[in-house]
Amino acid sequence: MTNSADLASCESADIQRRILELIEGASSIAISGHTSPDGDALGSVLGLGLSLMKFFPNKDIALLLADDDPVPRKIGRASCRERV
Repeated sequence: MTNSADLASCESADIQRRILELIEGASSIAISGHTSPDGDALGSVLGLGLSLMKFFPNKDIALLLADDDPVPRKIGRASCRERV
């Protein structure tokens, strides 16, 4: 008999494998944060985007925010704010 933890683990592995297949098959990837970005939005975009850039250096990866609002100065270093 299979317990729910085993099923969840299997489903998680399947999802992870599918995500990796999609990334590997893509020539370009866009990572976007929400409007009026806060620290969570910026951190999520940068964290995922920079990780993908490191592990998939030949992919065209764009880091985007959902609008033209500037990232507040209090959030992140200038070098990070300029990447999105």
